[in-house]
Amino acid sequence: MADPGCLNSKQLCRNRVYLCRGILEDHSTFLAKMEWGRLGHWTYIDRYTPEKTEPVPIYLFYLLLGHIASWAGMPTVWVFHLARSVLGAVALILWWQFCCEFTEHPKTAFVLGAWMWFGVFGNMATVFGQTRMSYTGLLAVPHYIVDMIAVIMLFCGYLKERALYSNAGGIGLGVVHPFLLALFLPVVLIHAGITGKIKAGIHSCLWAGLSAVPFVLPLFIAYQKVEWLKVWREQTACPFSLAGFELVYMVILTIALLLVGITALKSSGRLKKLAGVWIVLAVALALLTPIPNKREFTSLLSLPVGILTAPVVASLANRASKPYLMQAALVVLLCLPNIGSTLSVFVPDPQWAYIPKGLVEGFKWLEANSLPDDVAVCSWETGNYLPMYATCPRPWIGHSRETLFFTEKEKQAKLFFESKQTLPVQWAVINKKTGLYPHLKEAPAFENEVVVIWRTNNG
Repeated sequence: MADPGCLNSKQLCRNRVYLCRGILEDHSTFLAKMEWGRLGHWTYIDRYTPEKTEPVPIYLFYLLLGHIASWAGMPTVWVFHLARSVLGAVALILWWQFCCEFTEHPKTAFVLGAWMWFGVFGNMATVFGQTRMSYTGLLAVPHYIVDMIAVIMLFCGYLKERALYSNAGGIGLGVVHPFLLALFLPVVLIHAGITGKIKAGIHSCLWAGLSAVPFVLPLFIAYQKVEWLKVWREQTACPFSLAGFELVYMVILTIALLLVGITALKSSGRLKKLAGVWIVLAVALALLTPIPNKREFTSLLSLPVGILTAPVVASLANRASKPYLMQAALVVLLCLPNIGSTLSVFVPDPQWAYIPKGLVEGFKWLEANSLPDDVAVCSWETGNYLPMYATCPRPWIGHSRETLFFTEKEKQAKLFFESKQTLPVQWAVINKKTGLYPHLKEAPAFENEVVVIWRTNNG
């Protein structure tokens, strides 16, 4: 889980700055939110759009990490990767303890739950596009690790009848993905009804729900009142692909998971029934719920699938002459792509894990010479990095989901640099390395080997 790029001081001291491995478009926003928290904020404004936006109580996890970076006097990127490593270790320890206590084949269930692969289309725009998030969280996205920890704690609280565990689960889900409570609380209640543990189920959900209220209620109120938050939420949707191989894949995997879940519901094992309820309800919500990011309901499906697959793998392995070798081979086969991705952190860092220092220098100059309400037009890639290093100006476009009305603004930016349209912006920025837009004819206000900045006087 450690990322060698953070420790590569030689690279940090040369001409580029290390960020992370993963989806840089999203990671840039994580670090920008941490920087906002570092400045002392506990609410977030949309820093990736030119419009002024009012603060709302979202991204509390990354704002907290920013506060921690400020308190500790550490670079934001170090705190990001430190949090990912520490939380990842905690999640794996809790998952191991859960498997040891509740499953018949803990080693197999542990590995499958954390690293099971759902096929080549599992990473694409299907209902199962988030199924990789157990291992992806460990590798690159720490807020999904919080989800994983919270779910384990919630189920431990229910199965062991420990209120504090349920409290922890409710807080974790309430801070990161409150809508997932609509999945996991019903999972507990349905399972409690099936197994006759109704009192334990109600108590667990009550404690988890009450613990989540301080985080969920302000967010719910904000969604009702704040207009930009509604637009932003709609843009976070990833439409499902309903054509070609992705459609075939989605249908086949949906049927397979539902069959696995329904079969598990008929089994005698208490944990198998829990996994079955989880799978069936998660797939149903991901397909039918009318919310933009409904595919998040499948984000941790590898955990219940791992629980149910472990005994099957063990049974198949027992038929071989060397059961342990066969079991290891089957586990590796089911997890190979994800295990390979996890081990890639030990490979030398790719070029895209860094951004040029000259770009950062340009952003710092821009911040020093801008007013708080200034706006800069640039490519979306450059705008995606800008809020990480400068509190102002705001980018005209910066992130495909967080820039309000992104598609329209991207077209306007292109027309601006082709001198076909004016925009109400004070600055224009070009990253020479991307070459997405032509240079303006006017003399630049700042230029180095990477970036060119013009003052437009159009605001």
